[in-house]
Order: sequence, then C-alpha cells, then structure tokens
Amino acid sequence: MPQLLWFNACMDKATVPITVTKFIEAPAQRIYDAWLIPSNASKWLFATPTGEMVRVEIEPRVGGKFVFTDRRDGQDVEHIGEFLELEPGRKLAFKFKVPKYSDEFSTVRMAIFPPGRLARDAREARE
Repeated sequence: MPQLLWFNACMDKATVPITVTKFIEAPAQRIYDAWLIPSNASKWLFATPTGEMVRVEIEPRVGGKFVFTDRRDGQDVEHIGEFLELEPGRKLAFKFKVPKYSDEFSTVRMAIFPPGRLARDAREARE
C-alpha cells in the first residue's frame, strides 16, 4: 500500500521552510527504518552522487546522536545531529548541521500517513 511521506525542513531562522510530500510504495515501517538503519540511510541521507559515504553512526532514540561523513573530492563533509522526536512507523524529527559550512542547526520533521489522511495529519504534524 502506498504511503504518503510529509517532509518539512527549516534551514535557519532567516529562511522559509521547505515542505515536500511524496507517495512511496512501501510499508510505513520500512520508510521509517530507511532514516534510522545505517545500512539504509547511508545510501541516500546526506549522500551525494559523486561522494563516498565513509562513516555512518546512528543512535535511534530521542536525544540520540548521528554522524554521516561523505567523502567529496578527497574532503570529508560531516553531517552531525540529534533526534528530537521518534514515533516508530509514523514520524521523526531531528536537528543537524554541517560544520564545514555552517554552525547553525537545521530542523527536519517527517511524518508518514496512509493515503487519504493528509489534510488532518499534516496539520497535526506541523504542531
């Protein structure tokens, strides 16, 4: 059954939040796990087409930390963050930064909904 992924990122206080919705043909738990299981997340989260993901550490718990290091043109680019909210198969939120480029944290919120529930649940996810 397709699931609706609602994704919101706010890069810093001065920027406008970005919101993306996408239908994904996968069970909700599989989508959720793609963000938290290192072997899955390393394939896409913070990965670049020409880079090599050389380090992925994830502590999947509220307050848990994560580190992704993508080697790009011989330079390591580290993404570090902390999980703010985790609700298995339903939603997650985290803050992260890329120290090489900025000391400011960005916040990302993600929610998964069965089709047909977007309006009510997307409103709830924003709160």
